[in-house]
Amino acid sequence: MAGEPTIVVDNVGIKYNLRFRGRTTMKSFVTDKIANAGRVAGKVSGYGRREGDDFWALRGVSFTARAGDLIGVIGHNGAGKSTLMSTIAGLLRPDEGRVHMFGKNPTLLTLSAGFENDLTGRENVYLSAAFLGISKGEIDARYDAIVEFSGLAQFIDAPVRQYSSGMRARLGFAVVANLDPEILLLDEVTGVGDKEFKTRSQERLRELMESAGTIMVVTHSESYVRDNCTKALLLQQGRLVAFGDPDDVIEQYKEYAEHHAGPVRAVS
Repeated sequence: MAGEPTIVVDNVGIKYNLRFRGRTTMKSFVTDKIANAGRVAGKVSGYGRREGDDFWALRGVSFTARAGDLIGVIGHNGAGKSTLMSTIAGLLRPDEGRVHMFGKNPTLLTLSAGFENDLTGRENVYLSAAFLGISKGEIDARYDAIVEFSGLAQFIDAPVRQYSSGMRARLGFAVVANLDPEILLLDEVTGVGDKEFKTRSQERLRELMESAGTIMVVTHSESYVRDNCTKALLLQQGRLVAFGDPDDVIEQYKEYAEHHAGPVRAVS
């Protein structure tokens, strides 16, 4: 039986004017990542849709996520996946449509997790938690568990600029893994770390889902979507191409990749 709706994305569109720099967001790193995603030497990449000086990173996107869903978000680079996640998280305001949230605000985790390079891993744990709206007292109580989960105890007092992208993602995931978010948004962090860390992170994702939360995961791993997700969502050129059964959506993804075009189809 389907759970109650937690996220309703209703005809959402996100537009950039290519004559100007990006948009105003709550966090500059999100703006930089997304605003530059569609530009190469002043030109728009092969994805997204351009109308004059306007570039639509998303257009006409509608779907409903429910309690208990683990949704794999797939599509080519530049298809609008990170823009969608940042819009659901409230970091970007839609130019068209609305995002309706039910329950607590979502928690967004990206590879960089909003870390500051000149701060240590320890300091960035508290910075990341503050960005997620978590009190210092709550992080104090969970700090040891966070560091243990990350497996980075020997590096925790080193500046984050010395971390690899995988180490950053492990530390960011460890912060979120020790919280209890109702809605968790993961932007390409499921494949980081060694085999043991991947196993623990996937087990923790299952625990979070079983606690009646909703999880959305941006990933390029078809096997991850098939093996772990209850639904899949396919974006191409900023449009929702398919949403529903993971096997069906992945097959349409392959067809789309082969033909470089295809009709919008809702998968039940």
